[in-house]
Amino acid sequence: TTLIGKGANVLVLLAQNNKAILPALKAAKDAGIPVIAYDRLIEDPSVLYLTFDNVLVGKAEATAILTKVPKGNYVLIKGDAGDANASTFLPQGWDEAGLKDKVASGDIVLLNGPDGTFTPAWTTQTAQNNMETNIDKAGADGQKNEAILAENDSTALGVVAALTAKSYGYPPLSGQDGDPANLNNLAQGKQYVDVFKNATELGKAAGAAALALCKNPSLSLTLPTVL
Repeated sequence: TTLIGKGANVLVLLAQNNKAILPALKAAKDAGIPVIAYDRLIEDPSVLYLTFDNVLVGKAEATAILTKVPKGNYVLIKGDAGDANASTFLPQGWDEAGLKDKVASGDIVLLNGPDGTFTPAWTTQTAQNNMETNIDKAGADGQKNEAILAENDSTALGVVAALTAKSYGYPPLSGQDGDPANLNNLAQGKQYVDVFKNATELGKAAGAAALALCKNPSLSLTLPTVL
């Protein structure tokens, strides 16, 4: 609402939670201001949604981990439940890579349940706390974490911190974003795979769309998904 009051012509929103953003979206619509949803889905037909192919990102993560550990006990560390990337798109990619079928066949056991563990706000500390809980539970049950699918790099950092704190070793672990700290963990063998996404190209697409909508707020834009 502050940006609307200052006379914004277009809003580019990176919505942490696609439900919590709805009041702000309504305010923008009431003011006749076009909205671009950047990277994270806002479920409204009037919003222009620009994103990476997050299903393919999830598929790349899981393909690498499943190839390395085709059978065993897995832990799923997801992002914020209010983000469609965490709750829908990345898990869909995991399943397309074969996770769902391997769980159904019994080749893979999900130690923290079929829905995994969500991480509010994708925060590293919360991911660490959740992973430490998963480690303790698996130990109490006499089981071993053999592979970990973390949806992004901030959660993967939390997983590595938990594994380090528990002197657990480093089972194959996924991530995505190509953050420097995670690339360092890759080099040290603490993270197994990272998926790099070209945010520069997505930013260019968002900037071009914003400029076009400034000129014509009712413009219908068709842009390709960017990976």
